[in-house]
Amino acid sequence: MNLEIEVKLRIEQAGQPEAIRQRLASCAAVSLGCQIEHDVFFDLPDGQLAGADKALRMRILLDKKNKPIGCVLTFKGPRQKSKYKAREEIELQLDRQYHHTAQMLQRLGYQKVLEYQKRRESWHLDKCKVQLDQLPKLGYFVEIEGPNEKAISSMMDKLHLTSVEQESKTYLEMVLEYIESRKVRYLGFGRQVDCQWDLLPKSFGC
Repeated sequence: MNLEIEVKLRIEQAGQPEAIRQRLASCAAVSLGCQIEHDVFFDLPDGQLAGADKALRMRILLDKKNKPIGCVLTFKGPRQKSKYKAREEIELQLDRQYHHTAQMLQRLGYQKVLEYQKRRESWHLDKCKVQLDQLPKLGYFVEIEGPNEKAISSMMDKLHLTSVEQESKTYLEMVLEYIESRKVRYLGFGRQVDCQWDLLPKSFGC
């Protein structure tokens, strides 16, 4: 079983994202680039996946010119007891076939329940992936994914993040809370992908 182990930290202080970026560079971390991730979540009509703490996500990856550069279909299992967030993760790389992927899921009875965007800057250091995320209206976050809890704790110490409070909620849960409280339908940097799956968000800059 492929187990995803990660920690999410909310960054609230002004200038903190840049400070983390500078620490990564000083540690000779490898920059993996910046892109917009357009996440679309699906569930069965009775909410079976959400009720079991599972998730089915289609992620459309966009470059700086607003062109799709990839599509990833991901299943996430229930969260397990762990110092950090740990859950089963199965991913399928689907090139740029997001239209066909969405249509297939809909034919199988799945419904689109939520979609949102985030700007993600990724780095690699010491077997860990460090991601600086920005979500519209929700702010900045850091996610550290590693092979085990020890590696993640070591990376948090290296980046001076041990005193930062962990965020236990998933992005999906945070977005759901926001849109329900503010009576909005979508959080993104550009246009929402419509039900025909023939539109992509407007251009962006990293």
